[in-house]
Amino acid sequence: MADNPHLMFLVGEYFEEGKALRGASLVTDRRTRPIEFRCTTPVRPTVYQRTLYGRILEEYLFVDLIGLPLITTTREHVDLVLVDDARFLDARPSSDVPIVHLMHATQAPGRPTLTLRAHRKFTADEQIARNHLSALIEEGRDLFEPFERVRQALAQTHSQKVGDQAD
Repeated sequence: MADNPHLMFLVGEYFEEGKALRGASLVTDRRTRPIEFRCTTPVRPTVYQRTLYGRILEEYLFVDLIGLPLITTTREHVDLVLVDDARFLDARPSSDVPIVHLMHATQAPGRPTLTLRAHRKFTADEQIARNHLSALIEEGRDLFEPFERVRQALAQTHSQKVGDQAD
């Protein structure tokens, strides 16, 4: 386990009333300080693509067009990918980096905690994540806050039409 693991916070967001999907990643140090930010261009599935892909369209979008490209093109070494959307877990079989879904859970009344879930074929990723995140959790660091930073940066990027080839 790395002394200063690099964490990737990976998100996908719909824009334009659900017509455009973009993804973004923020690589941080163990204190969640930013090291690298990347985002995808907007993906706008056509009516034909929606028809041809059917129910597997979202898997294709989140895994093949957003998740894997962001994970594999990062310049920084990443020790752990954290997602708050379970659709990204299916990227794990094609990734060398552990991917874990962070979820809110309640341990006792008024005592929020987090739950980790890995891809069903990579359950050991949960322990790897615990090892990397234990110091952050003990410090009381909010592991959901970086996702909000990524979403805000992605919204700013989209509003400025960065990387948009639709116009």
